[in-house]
Amino acid sequence: KMDAPSLTSYDPSLSRAALSSPPELISFHTIESALSNLLLSPSGTELILSSQADAYRLSSSGACAALPIQTAGQIPQPPLRAGAGAQLCIKTGYAHGDAVLVSKVRTGHARRPVGP
Repeated sequence: KMDAPSLTSYDPSLSRAALSSPPELISFHTIESALSNLLLSPSGTELILSSQADAYRLSSSGACAALPIQTAGQIPQPPLRAGAGAQLCIKTGYAHGDAVLVSKVRTGHARRPVGP
């Protein structure tokens, strides 16, 4: 009997690496708290702006990978439980060679006709 294929069955080292160093998910509350603390001082604000400038330079120079945007609830996908026009977009990117991968998740509502 053969085992069912998995996303990592073609390279077992991927499963071992994922188990030995799983991704760290950072909650919105933790991010909001850190940003609020940074915004309390001019040096914290400068750190945020400097980080954004670095990200722009990396992106402009081609040193980042931006994955295709995933959109749920947008035509031709079926509507979400939130109703016609509701959307959920996921954007993901990372700097080449970096250990950090960033995903942005945003909900919204289309301001256009959504079809039948």
